[in-house]
Amino acid sequence: MPRRNLPLFLGLCLASPAARGTDFSPLLHDMVPVPEGADLRPGGRPMRHPGAGRLVFLNGGGGVYTSGWPNDSVTNRSSVIAGDSATLPVWSYDEASWETVLSCVQDLFADFDVHVTDEDPGDVPHVECAVGGSPRDIGWPDTVGGVAPAGCGIIEEAIVFVFSNVYSGNLDSICWTAGQEIGHAYGLDHENYCDDVMSYDHTCPDKGFTDRDANCGEFASRPCRCGGETQNSYQILLDRLGPHPPNAAPFVSIVTPGDGSVVEAGFQIDVEASDDLGVDFVRLRLAGEFVENDGLEPWHFVAPDDLPAGALLVEVEAMDYDGASATDSVTVTVITTDDCGGDPLCADAAPEADAGPPLRRKTYGCGCRTGGAGGSGAMLAALAFLYRRRK
Repeated sequence: MPRRNLPLFLGLCLASPAARGTDFSPLLHDMVPVPEGADLRPGGRPMRHPGAGRLVFLNGGGGVYTSGWPNDSVTNRSSVIAGDSATLPVWSYDEASWETVLSCVQDLFADFDVHVTDEDPGDVPHVECAVGGSPRDIGWPDTVGGVAPAGCGIIEEAIVFVFSNVYSGNLDSICWTAGQEIGHAYGLDHENYCDDVMSYDHTCPDKGFTDRDANCGEFASRPCRCGGETQNSYQILLDRLGPHPPNAAPFVSIVTPGDGSVVEAGFQIDVEASDDLGVDFVRLRLAGEFVENDGLEPWHFVAPDDLPAGALLVEVEAMDYDGASATDSVTVTVITTDDCGGDPLCADAAPEADAGPPLRRKTYGCGCRTGGAGGSGAMLAALAFLYRRRK
């Protein structure tokens, strides 16, 4: 089990029956220290993802990893696997469970300038959290729930592992273990405080990075590995990663029909939308009334075929994955078969629509972050989960 002659810290988390609040404390979350003074930037790549904070890739697609230093999430080189190489299997639970874990990890880091994604960033610098399989897949004993390289600062492009199969489907514990291993990559120690993600104790109903000076330790308090008797995980991450920046609203525009168009009932509405975090869904309203949500690009809607004749306000709203939204609207005139008397040229001769309410063309709405059911939980079409097979 070559470790590149590194000293070993143990800080693990164990698994047993699946239930919220189940004590997985026998499972260890292992920290493997990095060499003192080591270069933490592989391949001379920049330390930050330019203009977008740091990236964490939550990888459920498995992969083949080679042993070596420094850690390099782009080439799948890790300092914590035993042997020359190892293969981690893909996520073994269903897609809905994966989406739950992804959302949970995103919530853990929501206050910091970190974007957690399950889209492979490719050559963009990132920390990878590989989730799947069992500890023996990379040469660790069955008592290990997760493992990560650890130091007193950020380990750029670290690869951390969460062995989801040992948690018997307990999605909370899988999420909290992911948060803890990612925390190690950002220089955090274990805490002897149940409410904090950096604790071994999984009996608390909920966890997060707590703004509290807590004793370090696994099963008992001890001095912190990087000095001092206590650690404030929240303030350390805030200092090292920065606060979550204000979220910019999406761009959204109604492509067709154009403002002032004359249309027949059952007309098509085509929408363009984009956002740096991704568009969660686009919502259609007609005359102020909700009609439909569309969660998959391209965004196309078909108006009901029983609309009454007259002026009609067409509104669309785009929502991103952080709860920011923007709207666009046009006013059209709906004509019916009776209006035209069967004349195919009727639409060309129809009067222009009334001006209607003030238009908001390509506007940008609230950039506030939201919680609860008002954000991505409102979408009606779930995005298909794609396993992203690594190299």
